[in-house]
Amino acid sequence: MTCESWIIEALAPFLECHSTTDGVRVGTQVLYPDGDCVSVTVSREADAYSVSDGALGWSTLLANGVDINKTTIKKAEVVARDMGLSLTKGCFTLSCVNQGQLGAAIVVVANASQRWVYETLRDHHLQAESSLRQRVNDILISIFPRKSVHHGEFVDGDSTKKYRVANVVHLDGRKVLFDSVVNHPIAIASTHLKFSDIGRGFPDFGREAVVQGLGGWNAEDVNILATVSTGISDIDKGLSEVLSRYPN
Repeated sequence: MTCESWIIEALAPFLECHSTTDGVRVGTQVLYPDGDCVSVTVSREADAYSVSDGALGWSTLLANGVDINKTTIKKAEVVARDMGLSLTKGCFTLSCVNQGQLGAAIVVVANASQRWVYETLRDHHLQAESSLRQRVNDILISIFPRKSVHHGEFVDGDSTKKYRVANVVHLDGRKVLFDSVVNHPIAIASTHLKFSDIGRGFPDFGREAVVQGLGGWNAEDVNILATVSTGISDIDKGLSEVLSRYPN
């Protein structure tokens, strides 16, 4: 097997093409944050081609629970302007593409769709995380003495790294860490790294992961948090079970 052939074989899943009513749907090596491939539609114009994401970015955001509003559309318009594309009915499109430009046009449109989805989901999850942190803080100061609840405290890990923890409750010389975790791979990975490092250095510290809508979480993601946490709580059900683990 030559170098060229094994590379082609490895990339084959990302380069699938199939005909649609609008043209040819082309898979790319560009990925959305959830790991799905960005695909684009190539259609013929009079004497050139048109490349569009077919509103795939739009449908990806909707599937991730994002409300498509004026702010979301504004982000798309900025991306389209930056990358020299048009934006029509949620589609990133590049028209009047000749044969020699086709490969680059496919990549540009795919990157635009990816960028819009990534930036929108990032902001969406940051807002959700901020809201969750506030809810957790409000509940903690209602069930623990207010002076024992510290917000945004830095805690040492077993390594030389310091980690910012959303809430730290000080109970008779013992610390209980509460990290608010939204249902997103980056947030899950961040809490896993944080709690595993702190846990190695301070195994007596409580490490509580607080999520929202636990029933809708993937079991594998819950297990990832469970391996480094003392407990996992669903904010929608309150934090009463925490009291049984840390009576004050």
